[in-house]
Amino acid sequence: MFSILIGLFLFALDNTILADVQPKIATDFGAVDKVAWLGVAMLIPTLALMLPSGQIFETFDVKWLYILGVVTFEAGSAICGAAPNMTVLIVGRAVAGFGNAFIYTGSLVLITVNTNVMER
Repeated sequence: MFSILIGLFLFALDNTILADVQPKIATDFGAVDKVAWLGVAMLIPTLALMLPSGQIFETFDVKWLYILGVVTFEAGSAICGAAPNMTVLIVGRAVAGFGNAFIYTGSLVLITVNTNVMER
């Protein structure tokens, strides 16, 4: 349960942390016109994969798909951390968004699989 909650914490933290650093990113990269894409770049892949990831979790091993989601999210975060410009940062957020879909859906599936009705 602790690892599932840590995964959900990563999901929530990355979705909310951007609001604090957005002005600094825009001024450092000098791309104020692309600031809106910072928030949307993560949401589009997350929302696009939310329903299909549920079907994928039904077909394949939940544990490994969840781990793949965390690894994908971390890869996207690493891309964001090493981004030399705004375009690479947006791509990194999109990659993290793919991982986010699997983290969120996987957390719900793992809780459902590992608990009974009374525990939920």
